[in-house]
Amino acid sequence: MKQVDTRIDSFTKIGDWIGTFLDTYPNGDPEFVLKIKSQHIYNPWLIEQFVLKALNLWSMRLSQASLLEVSKRYPGMAEKRQEKHVAVIPEENIPLAGMHDLIMVLAAGHHFYAKNTNHENDLLQFITNQLVLIDPKMGQFIHWGAFPKVIDTYLVHSKPEIDGAFISYFEKKDSLIRRRKISIGILSPNDSFDDIKQLGTDIFSFFGLSRYCVRKLFIPRSFPLNQFFEAIEEFSYLYQYNRYANNYDYHKSVFMMDQIPFYDNGFLILRESPELHVPVGCLYYEYYDSENEVQERVKGMETSIQEIVTNLQGFPRSVKLGKAHEYALWEYEDHKDTMQFLLG
Repeated sequence: MKQVDTRIDSFTKIGDWIGTFLDTYPNGDPEFVLKIKSQHIYNPWLIEQFVLKALNLWSMRLSQASLLEVSKRYPGMAEKRQEKHVAVIPEENIPLAGMHDLIMVLAAGHHFYAKNTNHENDLLQFITNQLVLIDPKMGQFIHWGAFPKVIDTYLVHSKPEIDGAFISYFEKKDSLIRRRKISIGILSPNDSFDDIKQLGTDIFSFFGLSRYCVRKLFIPRSFPLNQFFEAIEEFSYLYQYNRYANNYDYHKSVFMMDQIPFYDNGFLILRESPELHVPVGCLYYEYYDSENEVQERVKGMETSIQEIVTNLQGFPRSVKLGKAHEYALWEYEDHKDTMQFLLG
C-alpha cells in the first residue's frame, strides 16, 4: 500500500473514532471526556458545546469519501518528494484550530510542528496521540513544542492586531500566510423563521470568532428586525460567558457614549454600518433594495470575504443558511490552496 493510502486510511479511522465517541458522549473514554470538559480552563472561549461541535464537523470531514476526494483532486500526493519540516501557527480561540493544517501536512508527507499552548491538555495533541496509536509510523512526523531551527516552511494565520510586524516577519520566509476574513450573510424576502434560526448557528457558533462565522448581514429593506431577534433568542445563553458578555457590554457602552444608533436584545448588538471589522457581541448590517444591487456590493468586498451564507442563487462561494461551518477538506481559509502549496 502506498504511503498516501496508508495515511488516508489512518485519517479515516480517526474520523470514525471521533464519531463513535460522540455517539455515546458523555460516556466513553473518560480521558477524552475530561479533555473536552476542561478546555475552557485553559481558554475561556473553548466551551464544551463548541468543542463538541468542532469534533462533530471533523468526524464528517474525515470520512473515507471526503479523503478519497482529496487524493483524487491532488494526484501529486502519491508522488515521492523531499520531506519538509512545516511549522503551523493556527488561529486562536477556536476549538481544534490547526486540525486542517495537520491533515494537509501529514497527507503531503511532511513533518508537522506546533506549539501546544495547553501542554498535555491540548485537545489536538490528544488526537494526534490517538493517530500515532493507529499508525505508529506517523509518530516520526508529528512534533509538539518549541520550533527547531530546521523549519523549512510555515503555515500561518495572521493576527489583525499585529498584522504589520507579524506578516513582514513571515513574508521573508517560505510561508503561506492566511489573512483574516469574515463571512457575510444575505437574507432574502422569502427566508422563513426557521431559516433565520439556522442563520443563528452561523452567527454565534464559536462565539463568532471563526472566519466562517457571519459577522455582516445584508437584509431586504422591508425586512422586520424584530423577526430576526425572535428567531435568534435561543442563543441568549452566550451572555452567561464572561468573555462574550464583557465584549457585548463594552461595545454597547461605547456606542451609547458616541451616540451611535443600534438595536440590541440583551446579548447581541445590531448596528447598521458598512464596516467589516465587527467586534464580538455585535453584528453589522446593511439594507439592500434588489438582488442585483447586493450582488454588485458583494463583488466590491470579495477580497475581504471568506464565505457567503445565503439561500439566494448567483453568489460565488456561497452556502445555505445554517451551513457556514460545513466546509470540505479541499476548501481553504483565505482561499489559499494549502495542499497545492505543500506539494510545491
